[in-house]
Amino acid sequence: EGFEEMLSVVDYPIVSKEVCKELGYTGIVDALVGLSKHARHALVVTWAEKGAGIWYSGGTSGLKYTDPKQHKVDENVTVCDAFEVTNIVDSIGAGDTFTAGFIYGVVRLGVESLPECILRACKLASQKLQVHGLKLNSV
Repeated sequence: EGFEEMLSVVDYPIVSKEVCKELGYTGIVDALVGLSKHARHALVVTWAEKGAGIWYSGGTSGLKYTDPKQHKVDENVTVCDAFEVTNIVDSIGAGDTFTAGFIYGVVRLGVESLPECILRACKLASQKLQVHGLKLNSV
């Protein structure tokens, strides 16, 4: 209770697969479309092995797409496929790593690069899964 109201006061809420499932959503796009009714400017949904997506109130027409993993779903939704991980070593902190990568991207690259922010965050989280602790190569 109160979760949807919280979305309206946060600029870039990041909602996990677990929370989305608890709210009755069945996938990234389903959750983005449903929860976007309550979002302020943007909304990120992470779905582990499926990747992540972002809904942006400003629309996707001016956004930069740099990788085939990024898919423009409609005028407000972009999804990034997960990176393949063949050997999960340590999943602790993967969500935090995603969040850090996304925030870093927004601050460094700006709103017009939201698809790139999601792409980098997915890449970092996949790297994190393959090492003990946190030893990443680059952002």
